[in-house]
This record gives sequence, structure tokens and C-alpha cells, in this order.
Amino acid sequence: MADAPVPAAFKNIIISGGARGIGRALTRMMLEAGHHAYIFDIDEEELEHTAKVHLKAYYEDGRRQSSSMTASTY
Repeated sequence: MADAPVPAAFKNIIISGGARGIGRALTRMMLEAGHHAYIFDIDEEELEHTAKVHLKAYYEDGRRQSSSMTASTY
């Protein structure tokens, strides 16, 4: 019988709507658990604020990436 796979130390998490509210809280929770988070939101200004203020420690160590999505992206 084969051994069960060993889970990775971290996972890559994609979060849409991560600039505020539940998305921001979920992002923080995933980062605190040691995962890498990729955050997307249509509000570029708020996303930048979230990344540099609310998630500053993770932004500086490179575990968090963000990107805005404009209407032309859809």
C-alpha cells in the first residue's frame, strides 16, 4: 500500500475581492497560517492601501502578491 502524500509546508492561495472586508480578513488569516496569498480586486487604490498598510509585514517579506482587475480585464 502506498504512503499518503505529505502536505506542503505552505499553499498558494488566490483571493478575489481581497482589498477590504471578508477578503482582507481571509487574506490575513491565510498569511498568518504561513501560506502565500495572491490578492485580486477591482479597486486598485484600496488594494494598494491594504497591501502596504494592513498587510505590511507580509508585503515586505514577499509572501503576498496583489493585482488590480479593471473592467477591460473581464
